[in-house]
Amino acid sequence: MHPDVTLEWYSSKGLLNLDLNDLLALSKELKHNYYSLRAEVQEVMEDDDRIMIRYSYFVRTFENIDEEMILAVFFTTWQIKDNQLYKGCQMSQLLE
Repeated sequence: MHPDVTLEWYSSKGLLNLDLNDLLALSKELKHNYYSLRAEVQEVMEDDDRIMIRYSYFVRTFENIDEEMILAVFFTTWQIKDNQLYKGCQMSQLLE
């Protein structure tokens, strides 16, 4: 990720504006909240300095490590700068 990365995230819980520190903290939080986390990519499109990705997250909880379940579906567009993720816009839907 670019040092000046930002992500505008339209989640099921509202709009979040995240910077590099927020994204790193979110990653650490996910690591501590789930036994395992797996992303499954459904689609990737690229045009010049833009990338779009559609993917789903699957998790296993500490309470039930034998059952993997879908957590959420994401659609994210990124502007690439210096070969790194720079400006992102993301929409997600929790699937509970």
